[in-house]
Amino acid sequence: MNERIEPSKFGGKPARKSTSLLDMLWHKRSKWAKLSLIMVLLVVVSVISSLIARTALFETTYQSDYKIAVIAPMTGKLSATGQAMRNGAELYARAINDAGGIEGQYIGVEVFDNKGEETATIDQTRKALADNSVIGIVGPWQAQNVAKVAELADEAHIPLMVISPQAQSLSTLHPSLFAPSFDDKLETQFRANYMRNVLQEKLVSIVYDSSAHGEAAKTFTETFVRFGIPLRHSWGLDATGTNLDADVKRIAEEIKTANDSDALYLAMD
Repeated sequence: MNERIEPSKFGGKPARKSTSLLDMLWHKRSKWAKLSLIMVLLVVVSVISSLIARTALFETTYQSDYKIAVIAPMTGKLSATGQAMRNGAELYARAINDAGGIEGQYIGVEVFDNKGEETATIDQTRKALADNSVIGIVGPWQAQNVAKVAELADEAHIPLMVISPQAQSLSTLHPSLFAPSFDDKLETQFRANYMRNVLQEKLVSIVYDSSAHGEAAKTFTETFVRFGIPLRHSWGLDATGTNLDADVKRIAEEIKTANDSDALYLAMD
């Protein structure tokens, strides 16, 4: 430490002037400067603590004893939905493992990409069920794929959880199927009510997938009409058919030609 001694301006003992780091960072600062420094230090400590916690949470790995199979569209048009399903399963498995597992047994997650296709869904489900370490299945998402997967899960006596609302109607038919989401009919009624009474839409048309959402289209229409205003138009198409692109172009052209709808409800995946 470098210092020098000077006589005091007011007499008495000589005053000591220090150039120490502590003086520069703290003693010579004003009250507000000290407060600012404290806030900066708190932010730095918080960031470091957050990084430590994040590293501990996301870099912890477990040697899984059992697996949850996720049947989801990781590629294709519904890949965002598939990724959300994967994230949810991994988050829940990690919570179980961080708590010590199930009687000391850790849970892993393995994803099977069904590409949103029926054939791939069946193949990937059979592949998952062939693995003796798989103790449960999450998925699929699309309504037309749920019934067959539920049949395979019933045969294997493996629990199946489907978060798609369309699975509610099948849960009473398959003992292995658990559907925790709201009933599809209830959700559709809510949407029709919201569109009419909250958004105040009166000139409404609907486009629906007849292969999977025909009943939903009927529910929406009945609920909307109950408020005294009929739908302008109703267009159906088969999303599993070979003429899907042509049907979409035809409906788009008819919507443009009619030009009498302020809002369009889409009942499809």
